[in-house]
Amino acid sequence: MKKMFLTALLICALVLCTLVPAQAEIHLEGYPIVDETVTLKVVVAEANTSNTHTDMWALVRLQEETGVRLEIERVDSSVWNERKSLMFAANELPDIIIGSFSSDERSTYFASGQITSLNDMLPLMPNYTAFLSQFEAIERASLYDADGNMLGFIGQASEGKKALPGCRLIINQAWLDALDLSMPTTWEELVDVLTAFRDGDPNGNGEKDEIPISGGSSNAAQVFVTESLGISNNADGSRSNWYEGEDGSLQYLITSDLYKTYLERMRYLYSEGLLDNEIYTQSNTQFLAKGANMQIGACTAPAPFVLVGTDPEKYEQYVAFGPIHPEGAEPKQYFNEMYGANLYITKANAHREVTARLLDYLYTEEWASIVRGPQLGEEPKGTWDGQGGWYYVDDTNTKYAVEVPEEFSGVYYWRIGSVAPMILRGGMGYTQIWMDEVMSDTDTHLRAIFADTWQYTTPCFPQAYSLSQDESDELALITGELETYVDQMEVKFVIGEMDIEADWDAFQEHLKTIGVEEYVRIHQGAYARYLEIASKI
Repeated sequence: MKKMFLTALLICALVLCTLVPAQAEIHLEGYPIVDETVTLKVVVAEANTSNTHTDMWALVRLQEETGVRLEIERVDSSVWNERKSLMFAANELPDIIIGSFSSDERSTYFASGQITSLNDMLPLMPNYTAFLSQFEAIERASLYDADGNMLGFIGQASEGKKALPGCRLIINQAWLDALDLSMPTTWEELVDVLTAFRDGDPNGNGEKDEIPISGGSSNAAQVFVTESLGISNNADGSRSNWYEGEDGSLQYLITSDLYKTYLERMRYLYSEGLLDNEIYTQSNTQFLAKGANMQIGACTAPAPFVLVGTDPEKYEQYVAFGPIHPEGAEPKQYFNEMYGANLYITKANAHREVTARLLDYLYTEEWASIVRGPQLGEEPKGTWDGQGGWYYVDDTNTKYAVEVPEEFSGVYYWRIGSVAPMILRGGMGYTQIWMDEVMSDTDTHLRAIFADTWQYTTPCFPQAYSLSQDESDELALITGELETYVDQMEVKFVIGEMDIEADWDAFQEHLKTIGVEEYVRIHQGAYARYLEIASKI
C-alpha cells in the first residue's frame, strides 16, 4: 500500500512538471536578460489610447535586446480612477502598473500586499540607482514609506528639467528695450518695470492696451510675488501653502505674517492695474488671445510660441524672467528635478529579477541610442525592411531619417508613443543629434532662453509626503472646508472686497473654528516623518 502511494505521488509530480512551464533562465549580467521570452503585462494610464503599443517598434526592439515582451493595456486617464479601483478590488492585477496613485492609495495597497516593496530589486539596477543618486535625498524620499520601503519607481525622467522648469516665467525683452529698462531683480524693480509697461506704450501701437502681468488661471501670477518673498511655489507655479522654518520644519503660510505681506503685494498689483484684473474670471483661451495680440508683458506660459504663436518675430521677443531676489537672500527657482513615483510592481509579478533588469536597461546609453537615434558616426542598430527604424541617409553617418510603418500616425507614436514618458524614455535623455535635427526652431528658442536659469533651481517645499490612514481620516473632516475658505478669502483680499488690515484678525479666527491648528499639527507630524526618511537614504 505504501509503495502504491509513493508511486502515485511520483506520477502526480511528473504530471505537474509537464503542466507548469519551467522558469526562463535569467542572466544577471549582460543581454539578453533571458534566453526564452518572458511576457510582462503592463497597465498604463494615458490621455490618448488611439495607437497600439504592444507591437510598436520600440517594444519589439526592447524584446530583441532583452528577451522581455511587454503586453500593454492602455487605460484612458479619464477613467483611470475607476479602472484602478476595480482592478484592486477584484485583485486582477498586471505585473506592472504605470499611473498615478495618491499617497493614501499607495499606503493602502501596500498594506494589503498588492503593491510590493522594491528594495529587493535595487541590487539588480545599478544604472537606475546611479541615476537616482544625482537627486537630493529630500526628493528621493518621496519614493519611500516610513519603514524604508521603496514603493514606486520613477517611470519617467527628464532630458533636462533644470533647463526647462515646469513653471516657466517669461517677459517681453522688446518691451524692456523699448523703454530702456533692465531685467528686474528685486520686488521694487519689478514694480517699476510693470508700471512702465502699463504707462509707456511698449508695444508701440499708440493705445493703452498693455497688460503688465496676466495668466490663464487664477493662480498663474502668484509666482511673481512668491519669488519676491522667498515662498516656494509648487511645480506648476501655484503658491505653496507651506514654508520652511529655520530648522527645516513645515510651517503653515496662511496663518503667518508672511502671507499677509503676500496678500498686500498681490493687492497692490491688482489695484494698480499691473495684474490683469480679469485673471480670476478669464479662460485660458481668452488669455492666449491677449498674448496673440501682443498685449502681455510678463506671464507664466509653457513657451513663448504657445503664448503668441509661431511667428518668430513675435515669440523671439520673449525671454526667461527671473528669478528675482527676496530681500537679503539668494534667488531661487523652485522646481522638482525628479518626477515622483509612477511605476509600481504588483504581487502578481512572478518575474521580479527579470523586471528589475529590464527597467535598469532603460537607463543605459545603449537603450537611449536605440530608441532616440544615434550619436554621430555610430553604426545603426538593426535592419530596416519596411517595419520602421532610423537609418543614415549619407555615407558619413552624420544625418539620419526615420521610417514609419503605415499603421502608425507619426514618428512619435511609432517610436515610443504616449507610453514613452512613463517607461521607454528612461533616464539618459535625448542624444544631441536628435536635438539638432528633430527639435523645431520654437523648441530650440525655448531651451535657449532658459539655459541660464537652471543654476537657481531648488526643490519645491514641501515634498509630497505621505499620510497614514488615521491622519487622512482626521484631515478629511477639515481640509475641504479650510482650503475652500482660504481660496475664497484670498480672492476677496486681492480684489479689495475685503480689507487686509481690517479683516485679517477675523480671517485668522475663522480659520481656528474650522480646525486649522489640528490641520497644521497633523501635517507637521507627517512631514517630520518624511524628513526622517530622507535622512536615512
